[in-house]
Amino acid sequence: MAVTSFDGQFSFKQDSLARLGQRNTPKMNSEQYSAFQNSPFMQGVRKTEDLCWTFTTTRDEKRAKTDSSFKPTDDDFSSPKAHEFDRCINYYKVLGIDEYAALDEVKKAYKKLSLVYHPDKTSGLSPEQKEEYAAIFIELKNAYLTLGDQATRRQYDRERDRDKASYEVNGFKPKQRAHFDASEVLKKLQEMQKPPGKLIEVAVAVKLEKFFYGGHKAIKRQKRVKDFGAFRQETRIYRVDIPHGASEPHECTFRQGGDHHEDTRPDTIHFKISSKPHALLERKGEDLRMRSRIGLGLESHREPYLRAEAPSVAGRHLLLWGRNPFYGAGSVQAELRVQVKGEGLRPGASLYFTCRTGISSEASRSVSSTKRSASSSWSRPSAVIATDDQVIVSVQHMQTEGKLWLRMNKSASIGEVRARVASVLDLPRSATVRMLQQFGGGFTPYSDKQPLGAIRSLNCAGTAWTGVTFDAARSRQFLQDVLASSETSSLQAKLAAVSAAALAGNELRSEAEIWTLLATVLPEYGLEPTHSVMQERVAEALEKVKSEPGSENLAERIQALKNMALPSLKQELNGRGYPSSAKSTAKGTLRPSVRDFLQMHQLGPPGGFNDAVKSTSADLSEAPALLRRMARRQQGDLVVEVVLEPLGEPMTLFTSPTCTVTFYTNLQQQRTSKIEPIFAVAICSPPCAKKHASSEWAALKASLIPLLGLTAFHMFKACRGILPLSVANFAFGRQESTCQDPPMPWKRLADEAFKRGDFFTAASLYSRCLESSAEGQCKAAVFSNRAGCLAKVGDFKASLEDAQCALELRPDWGRAWSRLGFASLQLNQVKEAVDAYKKAVAFDPSGANVDALWSCVKKLHAPDTNLAHAEKESGNSAMRGNEIGMAIACYTVGLAMVPAEVVATVQDGAVPDDEHALLRSVLLSNRASAFCRLKCWQNARSDAQLSAEKKNDFVKARNRFGTALLGCGEVEKAYIEFAHALKLESNNAAALKGRQACISVLPIWRSVPAKSRSRDRFGRDLWRPRGSTKVYAISDVHFDHKCNEDWAHRIDDFDFQEDVLIVAGNLCDTRNALARALVTLKAKFRRVFYVPGNHELWLNPSEAARYPDSLAKLMGVFELCDELGVDIFPAAVSQDVFVLPLLSWYSAEFDEKDPFPDPNAPFDQQCRWPVDPETQVWKYMLKLNEAHLQHPYHGTVISFSHFLPSKSLPFIAHGKATKAMGCEELNDQVKSIRLRNRVHVYGHAQRPFSEYQDGILYVHHYHGIDGGKEERAPLFLVHDGKAIMKKPVEIYSGPLRS
Repeated sequence: MAVTSFDGQFSFKQDSLARLGQRNTPKMNSEQYSAFQNSPFMQGVRKTEDLCWTFTTTRDEKRAKTDSSFKPTDDDFSSPKAHEFDRCINYYKVLGIDEYAALDEVKKAYKKLSLVYHPDKTSGLSPEQKEEYAAIFIELKNAYLTLGDQATRRQYDRERDRDKASYEVNGFKPKQRAHFDASEVLKKLQEMQKPPGKLIEVAVAVKLEKFFYGGHKAIKRQKRVKDFGAFRQETRIYRVDIPHGASEPHECTFRQGGDHHEDTRPDTIHFKISSKPHALLERKGEDLRMRSRIGLGLESHREPYLRAEAPSVAGRHLLLWGRNPFYGAGSVQAELRVQVKGEGLRPGASLYFTCRTGISSEASRSVSSTKRSASSSWSRPSAVIATDDQVIVSVQHMQTEGKLWLRMNKSASIGEVRARVASVLDLPRSATVRMLQQFGGGFTPYSDKQPLGAIRSLNCAGTAWTGVTFDAARSRQFLQDVLASSETSSLQAKLAAVSAAALAGNELRSEAEIWTLLATVLPEYGLEPTHSVMQERVAEALEKVKSEPGSENLAERIQALKNMALPSLKQELNGRGYPSSAKSTAKGTLRPSVRDFLQMHQLGPPGGFNDAVKSTSADLSEAPALLRRMARRQQGDLVVEVVLEPLGEPMTLFTSPTCTVTFYTNLQQQRTSKIEPIFAVAICSPPCAKKHASSEWAALKASLIPLLGLTAFHMFKACRGILPLSVANFAFGRQESTCQDPPMPWKRLADEAFKRGDFFTAASLYSRCLESSAEGQCKAAVFSNRAGCLAKVGDFKASLEDAQCALELRPDWGRAWSRLGFASLQLNQVKEAVDAYKKAVAFDPSGANVDALWSCVKKLHAPDTNLAHAEKESGNSAMRGNEIGMAIACYTVGLAMVPAEVVATVQDGAVPDDEHALLRSVLLSNRASAFCRLKCWQNARSDAQLSAEKKNDFVKARNRFGTALLGCGEVEKAYIEFAHALKLESNNAAALKGRQACISVLPIWRSVPAKSRSRDRFGRDLWRPRGSTKVYAISDVHFDHKCNEDWAHRIDDFDFQEDVLIVAGNLCDTRNALARALVTLKAKFRRVFYVPGNHELWLNPSEAARYPDSLAKLMGVFELCDELGVDIFPAAVSQDVFVLPLLSWYSAEFDEKDPFPDPNAPFDQQCRWPVDPETQVWKYMLKLNEAHLQHPYHGTVISFSHFLPSKSLPFIAHGKATKAMGCEELNDQVKSIRLRNRVHVYGHAQRPFSEYQDGILYVHHYHGIDGGKEERAPLFLVHDGKAIMKKPVEIYSGPLRS
């Protein structure tokens, strides 16, 4: 048997011969062959081969020089390949080596990269990263197999050389495939192998306000950078985030963020940030302490109420008011040590300061000056007692040669001196004051930040002035300050010391000594502190006030000061019995001796001086004044410590700039210790903490502090309670029409005692009221109230009797029945208590009565479903008879009869089915319906919610829950409940009516959540200064794709913390993904504005149970945004900049060629709408926007929507997708805001665009599904805080992070 094999090629040839016959192709003759060889094609082939051979020869020569082991042979081109390579891939770049590298270098590069990308080295990475590293490793392995074998490498090089030669000859560019490039990775690996650079520690000082409010600090430093092999210097800005209340020093490290070096890695910069010394405060941990004491006034011990001001950090000021704990304590020195909780660097930290009596205060003087001269616009500088940390600084005007003397703290700055000059001279706000210093033969301005240091004399330029001028009001104030200074304890001590020193010489102090001691007042008015200036200014002031009423008293008191130094009338001396010891002065007048003077002013010993004793060692320690002073010194200073705590939440005042007011009180301290009530008000305006806002802060304080001082402490009942009150808090007095006294208001007084919790007194007063002329309903109320008092004190039997008396007078009064029920229950008469509470609920179905009835029935009866059904039917009958209260009582009794739910007992925690769930749900639902009839919406809501939870497929429970929510003003949640009911029963009339009511009410945005959004968020940032906030935009982020989620996390954590982001829809598909996306973006930006797109309104299978339709999901998205603090309503983001979100949907009319809906091309099939999706959804979305368009916008308005507002805008649409792109009517709403500066951001178009049309900048910054694959895919800046911009901005700066 012969064995044959099948030859397919031979079979094909045989078949061709059978079909076509024999065909012999003639060969080319010599001429044809010669012409073919000389053709351009063959010439190009030969040139290509020659050039390829030249490239190969050159390559071999260069490689032989770098690799001694390289021995090329012709057999290399015919040897089998070690790997089927792809010449379109540059394997040299894959391994990151040179084309002439030796085989050892190839092997080293492969091993080094394998340590990074080998599958065994990728443990701990995410699955996506593992897949990416596995693909890279395959490329590395292919490159090693190709370049690691000499023959295969030469064949690979030969083919690439042929492609290169063909390109030079024929112009055909060789193909290139995307591949992995290891050059950057190898550079990083090489850089990591270098030793670490230096650790550079940099100390930075910032204002204390930066730690108090928190914020950013930008630090500029010169940095040495390696660029293309050379080094150059560049300026880098390091942004350091300082959290609110950060500890000192606050440290921040920029690893490898310093200078670059050749042999080491870049240096690491380590910033240590601490606060500069503050003029008023010093930091103690998280607390703040005021450096100097605050004066309560020279006569503070004589005032029943104290008032003081405590300046804190810039942008914060405190007012203190309350009962004076030192009232009536005499002139002894006393201190009030105040701790204000919440005014430290953190919420739990405190501000500490000390107030002292006997020291003048700016607050007390400003109040008194307001009373004396309300028409004067001059604000007197604060007069304080000179201390060791204060110096006198002279300021001279260089043009007018006018001169001022100012008392300043040693730690003051030049800027504070400049401000003090303007204050003393009462210069207008437009005036300029510059402090100059000599520099290079001329003058240059001082920096405001420069400390005063040892400078005691300054030159001034700017607005011309010659000195301080006194008008009548200022003269009066000056004289009063002089008198007040003369009465201080420190000045009296100095006078006593002068007297003691003069005693040995038997001489009196002169008038010049008196004026010298009082001259400490002069620097507060910008005057030189000398006795001559003092005498001149006092005489001038007396002359100015001479014609004003009340000036005689001032003149007499000033004259008394002069008389303390030099009584010049001889008759007065003779009248006092001192002729023998009086001495003559140079002018011939007589003056008394030292003993006579002391005796005249009762400063001598109690028994008087003995003239016979000539010893000069008189015991002055027995003088009455010194004895009193010694007694006070032994007693010590009075010290009272006060702890103030916040009272309520801060209240926002829409001033310019905006500020908040916080109230503090020591009511908590009064519960544990006996102390007088004291209150404080803190004014806070963070924008005023900046240096350029100091003038605004001064103007705000000048206008607001006097107003708050007069009104703020009368806003709360606790503050008004410490003012003098009458016996009763109502009008009471003799009636003019009769001569008889009116009856005593016993009931009112008893009611007040009952509210205070003084039940014994209240019961006694109610008894007095019953003894008077109380009749009818008033008498029933008195019996009922006395029953309540007796129950409070435990006399339940008497309480029962009074409740019965009240019911005899008013048998239909619910409160009396509840008092009867409570007393019966306490007397263990449960059945009577149930009957009484049932009547109480019938007449007054309040929550307290309902709960009391339920608990009484529980005590009286065991669970019985038959009785529960019977009570349900009784309640239904009462409802039909319009006896709503009795129906509520029956339903409550029925609920108490239903057996309790079974608690899970198995280990897995599974709860068994409640066999009585339907009965429980029906009773709760019916009671909720009864509460709805009475408009008790909160009670109805609680019952309906419980009913829906017990039986979630009970349609009536859903309807009544929706009705209760609608009554409570929660329209969004009500719509969801009605939609759930329609999902269970599509033709339910009540649910249809309720859903339609919600759809009708929603566009006016009067629900509780909507009001909260408008009230709390619209004007929150109106105070932010221009230029402080940038506005960025983006759309179609698709966060649920991994690359885009990674992109969102790569956004810089600090660069955008003061800025706003607009997200124009299609952020993700599901609610959970939306929550993650909004949380991520909210952490990067100060505020995020968002409108949903079509993807957010898709109903995924996992959300079907939660949202019955797409409008319900839209309401759920709004609720989620409220929880996360994301803005979906219009709001101001800074001064004159507003952001306006606009809801939108597409209309088929957007397609001009076919403006009709196409039933064969449905879009967004995952959406379900309660209205026609083709013709009604877009109209309803526009209706929801109408209320937002009525706000009084000004400045710049940046509106945004998801869908396109105009057909003229570019977009990408295939087929009939144009019908689902936008809505032309939306553009009418955009143009309805008639302002000069307008921007509209939109999404969905998939085609970036930013151009002006009709005066409006339309912006579309599309991110897309694959947008996150770009490492620094930018955001789009539409407003920089001052003007409209068109600029893409990368999400972070610096080197790439991947």
